[in-house]
Amino acid sequence: MPQYLLMINKRKWDRLNVLWLKPNQIQADPLGDLRINEGALSVWHIEDDKANLDLVIAALAVTRQNVDKFEYGLFDSKIAIDLNLKVQITQGNTPVDAANAWHRDLIHLTADQTLNFVKAVFGILEKYRLFEDDIQSRILNAIQEGYVDLNKINNSLRKKIIQL
Repeated sequence: MPQYLLMINKRKWDRLNVLWLKPNQIQADPLGDLRINEGALSVWHIEDDKANLDLVIAALAVTRQNVDKFEYGLFDSKIAIDLNLKVQITQGNTPVDAANAWHRDLIHLTADQTLNFVKAVFGILEKYRLFEDDIQSRILNAIQEGYVDLNKINNSLRKKIIQL
């Protein structure tokens, strides 16, 4: 089954051992980590074999100002179906045209649906943190394979990439 990639701050999705949380409660931090805009949450379709994962990561990484750590989570796309969330295929907005087709939005999200989503994925979200060297490698591979349009990358990042 395909998965969805969600950009996260990994620390916000860690189960915290704090005195005021009751067993099985989740701190509110993951809710603030979701960049929901006009009721839509941006996610990226990742193939069963994860063949497109590195390219999606590179595509997202080249939208930033710096080559920096990259944190993301993967969850089973079936969760969106189970929660009756509307999934809309929308063109991504990265300098990597080949990756943009894998963009999805979970749309028309209400506060209740968002809370239910966090509850559903919190304990099973596969969380990852890639460091600068890993991100540089993925970006350089995508450039060498002809996927990245360097003219669409911001000047600051382009200068850093050219120095690599």
